[in-house]
Amino acid sequence: MAQHEVWKPGALELEVEEFEPEASTLELLGALRHELGRAGLANHPLINRSIKVGALAHRGHRRTYEPYFNHPIRTTMRLLDFGITDPEVIAVGPVHDTIEDHPLRLALMSGSPLEAIPTDKRLRREMGYGALVQLLSPQIADTTLEVSNPLDSPDENKTKAYARHVFNLVMKESPGAVAVKTADTLDNGALAKGEDPVKRLKSDEKYKAVWPILIAGLERPDSLIQDEERRDRTRRLLAQTCCRALERLYAHEQSISAEPLYEAS
Repeated sequence: MAQHEVWKPGALELEVEEFEPEASTLELLGALRHELGRAGLANHPLINRSIKVGALAHRGHRRTYEPYFNHPIRTTMRLLDFGITDPEVIAVGPVHDTIEDHPLRLALMSGSPLEAIPTDKRLRREMGYGALVQLLSPQIADTTLEVSNPLDSPDENKTKAYARHVFNLVMKESPGAVAVKTADTLDNGALAKGEDPVKRLKSDEKYKAVWPILIAGLERPDSLIQDEERRDRTRRLLAQTCCRALERLYAHEQSISAEPLYEAS
């Protein structure tokens, strides 16, 4: 598929395989389609379109150890594992990072003319949000915007800002947004083969205050994880992921304190 055609509206008529995903992404897509079938959502048009939008938006986007789109696929599978079957919640999974990461690509896919590309990040997000309304639905766009990380403020600690974002989300945003943020954070918190240990420690530091907030979010009366067994399993997984992160941070602190301040001559 030619580069200049990648983010044109007509590209959404193609199959995801024609976007030339890597082998690991194809394998995960197969697993996702299997889980969608088990949930009675096989070939659901809205979810299928969301997968295409997410795959196109993240095309060429990589983490150091894998294609970035693998993360949204796994996030969607976690939503299914929570027992959620609402198509408008499941369809947020593949696109949950697109307003934040690729708003201009969304605008191109929706057919919006980009005569002047805005430099203001808020304007870009507004464009991405409007595009997602057209491409999928207002509810999916709303939930995606709710879970998007806050824009950076030069005067604010990023870790504290993120924790406050998750706290506010759990306290007052939609139950769908809480479920997506929980699935998203669980996947981001999992140790991945081949990832940079330094980046993992930064991630652990970012999320260490968030795990208890997400555990508390499971107690919301309107939680979408209604099955008690699934809720208990999610609670344990959040706690275990938190403990592993704290262990890594503690081991790192210990290794620093054990280093000599100077070398003996």
